[in-house]
Amino acid sequence: MATAGPRQEQKLATRQALKAAALACFAENGWDATSVGSIAKAAGVAHGTVYVHFATKEALADELLADFNAGLEARLRPVWAEGKGSVEARVRRTAEVFLEHWEAERHFVQAYAQRLGGAPRLETLRDGVNPPAVMLVTALLGTLVGDDARSAARVALAAQGLLALWLRIGLQVLFGKGVRREDAVETLTQLTLGAAKALGSPEGTKKHRKERRR
Repeated sequence: MATAGPRQEQKLATRQALKAAALACFAENGWDATSVGSIAKAAGVAHGTVYVHFATKEALADELLADFNAGLEARLRPVWAEGKGSVEARVRRTAEVFLEHWEAERHFVQAYAQRLGGAPRLETLRDGVNPPAVMLVTALLGTLVGDDARSAARVALAAQGLLALWLRIGLQVLFGKGVRREDAVETLTQLTLGAAKALGSPEGTKKHRKERRR
C-alpha cells in the first residue's frame, strides 16, 4: 500500500486546517457573517488557497456535514453491532448517542441550521437537509421491522418523517428552553418504536385501514 508523499500530506493538512478554521469562524460569527476570506485568515493561508480545496463556502460546509455524519455513524455502529440488550434499550441508546453527538458538534449544527434558514430549494424540502442521514434512519427502521415490513417504499417514507422529528427534537434540546434531555430521549425512543410497530404489524395495518373507511 502506497504512502502519501510530503506534498500530499501537506494538502491534507491544509484541507483539515481550513475545515477547523471554518468551524471556529462559524462558532464565533455564525454562517452569514463568515466569509471565505475570514476562513482563509483564520487558517493562516492565502485567500485563493481555499478555492484550491473548496469551490465555495457551501462546498466546505457539505464536507463538514459528511464528517459530521461519519462521526455519528461511527458512534452508533457499536450500539447495533453488539446486538446486546432489548430492541427498546438499543433504540434508547441510539437516541442518547444522537444527542451526545449533536452536543459535541453544537457549533456546526447551529451553523448548518443557519445556512438552511434562508429559502431552501424544493428538493431540499422534499428530500431533507441531510440525505445520508435518511439512509441511516431507513436502515435502522429496516432492522427493527425485519421481514414484516409491508414494503420498502413505506419504510423509506417513514424514515423521512421520523428523521424530521429527530432533527426538530435535537434542535429543541440544543437551543430550546427548559427541554430536558431525558424527556427527549424517551420521546425519540417511543416515536421510533411506534413507527416500527406500525410498519411491521399486520394488525396495525388492518386497524389503520378500518379507521380510513369510517
